[in-house]
Amino acid sequence: MNVTLIRAFLRQRFTSPVRLLILFAMFGFPLLFVHWSGLTILEGRGSACLLTLILAAGMIGQDVSSGVLQLLFARPVTRASYVLSRWAAVGMAGAGLAVLQYAIALALVPVRPLWSESLQHVIEMVLSAFGMAATVALPSALLPWLGDLAILFAISMVIQGLTLARFLRPNLPAVFLEIQNFLDGYLIPGLDLSPIFAGAISWTDLTSFLFTLSVSLLGAIWLVSRKELSYATR
Repeated sequence: MNVTLIRAFLRQRFTSPVRLLILFAMFGFPLLFVHWSGLTILEGRGSACLLTLILAAGMIGQDVSSGVLQLLFARPVTRASYVLSRWAAVGMAGAGLAVLQYAIALALVPVRPLWSESLQHVIEMVLSAFGMAATVALPSALLPWLGDLAILFAISMVIQGLTLARFLRPNLPAVFLEIQNFLDGYLIPGLDLSPIFAGAISWTDLTSFLFTLSVSLLGAIWLVSRKELSYATR
């Protein structure tokens, strides 16, 4: 990973007015609900994944469309280092925002969970943020600009279709449920740490999360490595 690339990417993300406006809305509105209701609603993967998605959208595809990759790879930067730097930058920023949002929410509620429960939620948010960053990296390396959002939207539509099909036809083969669970884990990645904090380890969930993370990053690196860039293009 390249620290300079990470800093430059974060600077670009946090100086984009449109992205900052969306981040402000997604960061602040749930906190208003927490303040009004007195309920901690930010304990799951959803908020961390959403904040990370806002930062991650176009993380590679925008560089492809704008011609930034030609300039980057003309320097001593490997394509694997580029992809991993993008992933690390998005994961750190998404995790940081999610944990900050959760900390503010805890300060707003009258009854706080046990410290062990809070620690569990924080670690889950960090894992979800880095998982979401990897999830977006793969389609972002495949399509230019914001094509990654189109792919993720298509996946969500497939999930909704499978849910509806299973509701209308409860006797569908089990393979459809497996496909739906896999797509769910890809679209909203994360790891339930309850068994670990209870003294057990769910090797199936851990393996599934690490598999999704690894395949997404390796796939993104492979796609970026296969791109043929013309350095003569103006």
